[in-house]
Amino acid sequence: MSAILEYRLPIAGDPLWAVQNLARAAAFEYCLSMSGFARANAGSQAAPCSARTGPGSGPLVSVVMAVYNGRDFLGPALDSLLAQTFSDFELIAVDDGSTDGSSAMLDDYARRDGRVRVIHQAGAGVARARNVGLAHSRGSYIAVADADDVYLPERLAVEVDYLEHHPAVAAVGSSVLVIDEGGRLTGQRHDYPTDSLKIRRRMRRHSCIAHSTAMVRADAMRAIGGYRPVFRLATDYDFWLRLLDHHDCVNLPQPLVYYRYRSASISMVALGLDRLAPIAAAYDARYRRRHGVSPLDCQAELTPQLLARIGISQAIIDLNLAAACLSKARRVAKYQAPQDAQVLLERYAQMASVRWIRLWLAPWEWSTVARIRRRQGRLGRALAAEVVRIALTPMAWAVQLLGRGRGVLCW
Repeated sequence: MSAILEYRLPIAGDPLWAVQNLARAAAFEYCLSMSGFARANAGSQAAPCSARTGPGSGPLVSVVMAVYNGRDFLGPALDSLLAQTFSDFELIAVDDGSTDGSSAMLDDYARRDGRVRVIHQAGAGVARARNVGLAHSRGSYIAVADADDVYLPERLAVEVDYLEHHPAVAAVGSSVLVIDEGGRLTGQRHDYPTDSLKIRRRMRRHSCIAHSTAMVRADAMRAIGGYRPVFRLATDYDFWLRLLDHHDCVNLPQPLVYYRYRSASISMVALGLDRLAPIAAAYDARYRRRHGVSPLDCQAELTPQLLARIGISQAIIDLNLAAACLSKARRVAKYQAPQDAQVLLERYAQMASVRWIRLWLAPWEWSTVARIRRRQGRLGRALAAEVVRIALTPMAWAVQLLGRGRGVLCW
């Protein structure tokens, strides 16, 4: 693996950071080898490539895309990338054990366009798939791409131009326009903070860089060890928190990506501790700032014991699992059948059996009730739910203020 990955120190003159950086790099290689990446790479269809070492040694940009059963939306994603106005790039698609024909589609694109390189591996998860793509990349810049989004023709050109003219910035993202599963514009646009200071502040609460819009300096990406598989549902968020520990990141105000909203299964709320990945990433960042190390490095999955080590108590677990269920109910109430949202709301009520948790989340609970009632055409009931929400909001604020004063965070 050491022949594939190259680690450089983007911050010169800081001996302590350099030592920590080398330790992280060594740990990253060890984790990859323990995860079987060396065997996966040896058996893949793409030949191992060293990192770009100078002019002419490879494309300027490596687009890395992890694919798992994405055939329904893969064609538009690939077509939009291959139609970019910027042409000095390679597209590394890592097929993570797809069973729906995505693998054959990728191979067909690779035969038709020499810029496409496909790596096949058994299903190992999106974080490991992206790490394998990173290991095979030759570009100085890594452009992240998801298999279900669509990319404006100027995306790569605009981001390369920005990074070329701002050497102190490690990553650049953009705003997004939202499309539905049929590729139609929904009229929604997501804007994010543009300067690094605001991004750092917002990141303490939630991710504010749309991952499929991002272009990252390859050196900086490798120096922090790529993605950590332990954060199954928040690998992007954890990645940004660790990158921002050492580098500036920005967002461009113009949209460069069509982000596809996809309705997910109700069963997602049954993923247990994986639903705590965002809160675990935030607590891990806090622990890392205080102690300089992370107990979650090289871990395979979240456990109550690991969560306790970074300061997440059982009360925080209960609060955030209930909040995850309620959040899912809110999204379903907005985009899917109201009866499905009602099922989730009832499940939430069972999970939030402790009074202070119910009070903490009361405004969102009653806002969800109002949304369901409106979707059902019961406008009087919806208005009554809004009145209850308004009445309970001051009490919820008081509970949240008290909890945050004791270090409790809720996503």
